[in-house]
Amino acid sequence: MRLPVLRSALALLLSALVLALLACVIDFRESAAMLRMLPATSLAPALVLTGLVYIAGGFRFASFVERVARVGLYDAIRLNFALALATHALGILSDTIRIRYLMRRYGMALSVSISASIADRLLSTWLLAWGLFLLLPFAPGTPLALGGFVLLLLGLTVGWLLAHAKFWPAWLRTPLSFFARSVMDRRLLGRQVALQSSIVLAVGAMLWLLARALGADLSLLTSIAFAPAALLATVVPFTYAGLGARETVFAIGLPLFAPVTPESAVALSLGLGGCFLIGSLPGVFTLFPILKAPLSPEG
Repeated sequence: MRLPVLRSALALLLSALVLALLACVIDFRESAAMLRMLPATSLAPALVLTGLVYIAGGFRFASFVERVARVGLYDAIRLNFALALATHALGILSDTIRIRYLMRRYGMALSVSISASIADRLLSTWLLAWGLFLLLPFAPGTPLALGGFVLLLLGLTVGWLLAHAKFWPAWLRTPLSFFARSVMDRRLLGRQVALQSSIVLAVGAMLWLLARALGADLSLLTSIAFAPAALLATVVPFTYAGLGARETVFAIGLPLFAPVTPESAVALSLGLGGCFLIGSLPGVFTLFPILKAPLSPEG
């Protein structure tokens, strides 16, 4: 128990530190005032969309690992809700729950389970980065922001090439190879792109709904275009479910593409984070059964 508690405390401390630094340049009191004005009725459709995001994430993982294990869709969805809840306490260490479950429930070897989890993270991040590269040009922006696309494209290309490099240690070469093979599998990649796109669309719609409720001038197209950045910031490791990292990305990035103040952008980010947290609460009913999963006949 000590490690999870320590991990949560350190994550909260880092997130608090990042927010404190951000508070030096923006007025958090204004952001908090805007957030308090958020109508409760506007949260209902946003939370429905949050649930759909977690369901699509479960489908996506089941599709990703089907070459090494036939994970049932119901199993994958309840596992994803459990992970979403655990992420708010353990961050990236929540993957240990998934690794353990795949071993016990589906008889996966430890090395295969770890490789599949790491490769899944890599592919998800890679696809979101591509989404950011392809969508943001459709949002009005400054030349400075648009110039960043060249660096992003270079980063995506270099990342793909590095996945094929042979100098990595064996424990990392295996998940990188898993990731590279997944990208080359057109059928698997097509489904991954479709499911990741549905997640981006749902998060974009959440941003748009929350922005309207907060009185921020944010178009639906810009909301969808910015959604990959929001998701990437949310999964930044060593923070409390992206808290602090996401607010910084919103405060700096969103005003480049929409006529919003950094304060309203931060309020929007906090509202989105709140929806992610509340939407993960059904994981309370799935986390403990998953932790107590019996050994499979192959295990």
